Amino acid sequence: MSNPFTPVLEQCGSQMQDSSYQKSADRLSELPGDILVMVLSRLRLKEAVRTSVLSRKWRNMWTYTTGTLDFQYSEESSYIEDCMRLNQRIAKELDNKGPLSVKRSEFMKLVNHVLSLHQGPTIEEFEVFVKSHDAISEEYIEKWVEFALGKRVKRLKLDFSLNPHDFSITKPFLSKFKFNLSSLTVLSLKYVEVTGKVICYVLLKCSALEELHVERSGSLLRLKVPGPLPQLKCLKIIRCDCLKWIEIHAINIVSFTYHGRDIPVSFKTAPRLVNTSLRGLYASYFVQNIGKYSSYIKNVESLVLELRSSEKYLSDEVVPELPIFENLKVLELYLHINSVEYIYHFCAAFLKKCPLLTRLSLSDSRKYDDAGQYKVCWIKGSSECLHSQLKVIELLNFWGHSEGEAEVIYSILSGLPSLDRVILRPNIFWEFEQPNINDLSKNLKMIHPKAELIKLS
Repeated sequence: MSNPFTPVLEQCGSQMQDSSYQKSADRLSELPGDILVMVLSRLRLKEAVRTSVLSRKWRNMWTYTTGTLDFQYSEESSYIEDCMRLNQRIAKELDNKGPLSVKRSEFMKLVNHVLSLHQGPTIEEFEVFVKSHDAISEEYIEKWVEFALGKRVKRLKLDFSLNPHDFSITKPFLSKFKFNLSSLTVLSLKYVEVTGKVICYVLLKCSALEELHVERSGSLLRLKVPGPLPQLKCLKIIRCDCLKWIEIHAINIVSFTYHGRDIPVSFKTAPRLVNTSLRGLYASYFVQNIGKYSSYIKNVESLVLELRSSEKYLSDEVVPELPIFENLKVLELYLHINSVEYIYHFCAAFLKKCPLLTRLSLSDSRKYDDAGQYKVCWIKGSSECLHSQLKVIELLNFWGHSEGEAEVIYSILSGLPSLDRVILRPNIFWEFEQPNINDLSKNLKMIHPKAELIKLS
């Protein structure tokens, strides 16, 4: 098989003919081979491969690298994705007859060929990112993971999104590499089937594991993170919709992310927990019952909450009694709540419980078409000081075209006397709506002469 990166090499080949490139290459070529390998190991795979055109000495130098081997393949922007939204079966039939199946096959061959050429003893990171409408060969994926574990990889990242794959990581498979697992520091599994027993096995065998990320695994039913695992700092569990409960006994968890259903989540202890992100129905359950968790969220410095009103949670007009967040400095609120008045009272109550808060990101999914029905409840509290220390507010999902939304924004801002910056992250329809940003900026200056309005896309 020819060099898998021929197109990349052809693109940069003409540049390499320049005398300045040749002189640089000559000076570098004088360095010992092991030094050159160390330099190339700091580059991404494609960047390292580009150097093979410099001279004969450099031709195969990239195959000895011990840095990152990363492979990406995506069909996300193709016409076939639109077909899938309408009919998955038809899309698959079209795909099997079309060029995407050929491209997918070429991608698998490319990965196999690169791995066959690699001669380095170890690798720092191995990443495969595939957005495919049809499954990548399970046999190939297993060989890729075997390769990575055989090279004592430190960071292993697998992501097979867009169309669910059937690839599973099992205990018998991992047991073949039980002596190599001690090298892993980061394990990220997205759209990979894995059970709670396998996760427990990994945690016990991977003595250096600092970060574990499991996303959209339907096989994960129960998750017990054993203790003490002093090295484990970051745990992310996202959209594993069959999960029934989570127990965390690791003593040094710094960052915890859970996006999913309202299931029991318990910590034996969490003295170092400073970053927490909660989404899905669990986030609303958490806020409704926040008193149960006050003991291990008291040290949190950064908190992300996505809240939805439902028949079970946040449905009445009474805001839950909130504890004092003594150390909270950064708060992100994504609100999908019907009552505008409830949103205001909730935000006001939350801010008053966060004495050290310096940055607030706020996203309200409501589209404010009419000022009249929202104006009263916001104006009632506009003279109230919501927070005396808040410096930065970021408005996410900003529409920017209605008087109603402007009234909401002005009411919030007028209660923040120390505000320095207002950051707008527009809704995806911003350009179509063509809001009058000048009017908003002018009114903002009237409320806060020192506040700076920044629009980020």
